[in-house]
Amino acid sequence: MDVIEIRGLRKTYRRFRGGSTVALDGLDLTVGQGGVFGLLGPNGSGKTTTIRCLLGLAHASGGSCTVLGKEPTRGLQDVIHRIGALVEAPAMFPNFSGRRNLEILAAVGRLPKERIDEVLEQVDLSARAKDRVKTYSLGMRQRLGLAAALLRDPELLILDEPANGLDPAGIREVRELLRRLAAEGRTVLVSSHILSEIQQTCDRVAILQRGRCITQGDVDDVLSRGRKSGLLMRIVEPARAIDTLQANGVSAVEVDGLLEIDYPSDKGREVVQMLASAGLYPDELRPHQVDLETVFLQLTGEGADVAAASADQNPPDQDPGTPGEPS
Repeated sequence: MDVIEIRGLRKTYRRFRGGSTVALDGLDLTVGQGGVFGLLGPNGSGKTTTIRCLLGLAHASGGSCTVLGKEPTRGLQDVIHRIGALVEAPAMFPNFSGRRNLEILAAVGRLPKERIDEVLEQVDLSARAKDRVKTYSLGMRQRLGLAAALLRDPELLILDEPANGLDPAGIREVRELLRRLAAEGRTVLVSSHILSEIQQTCDRVAILQRGRCITQGDVDDVLSRGRKSGLLMRIVEPARAIDTLQANGVSAVEVDGLLEIDYPSDKGREVVQMLASAGLYPDELRPHQVDLETVFLQLTGEGADVAAASADQNPPDQDPGTPGEPS
């Protein structure tokens, strides 16, 4: 069963000063059960709007979506106990301890107190549970927000930019946590504009651009769409190596100090034998692969802000424009 199904979803915001902004423009998306599914796109691509529609925090202007088989505007109350969510920055009482914050949430949700210790252990906050939240690092606050989302022991987690604003150590902590949660059999939907994190964390990915899904699938499958079928080689005498390979019917060019060789990546041994016959031996030989950033640029022809976000970690995308009444 598909955990999330989105068909032709549209969301338009009216501006207070007239006009409108299209946040989602006929979005189609399917999330199967289990693993980590990533929503990737630049700021303003519709990631946060999609999540808000799924959680009933925003009403779609058209199309449909279901979460665990229920429409957010009608039957979400029937499955909300099976969903945990973290949208934007988690709101906690800064002068209360992490444990006290979770105790309040558990009491409101009529959840057993035993869950508090369990989720604190899950997010590695047990040692700091009695400390005030205002003393927590940003990464610890994000993990506390995740602990709050886990209180109901949900089978589906929906997380909006959980690694936003974290330092490398904090990003790694969140990444490892999401992988652990998925290994427990949960489905995790996570949005991000940090390309490297999606590539390292997710099993499946959907790339959003201007409110549409331009591709989705297993991360390896998406990467293969931008992967050249060939080899990369570093060698002392590149000109001689190119001549030798071309004499054997193999095309090769030099790019940035490496030879790009048009030959099956699983037949590197044959390339080495060709070069060895001429007394040439490569210092490095590997398949020609690309990362998710390259694939994104190839598929969209843009994405400079996404590429920059890998280094700068800009704030998460918001609903574009100044939202007023949804049309």
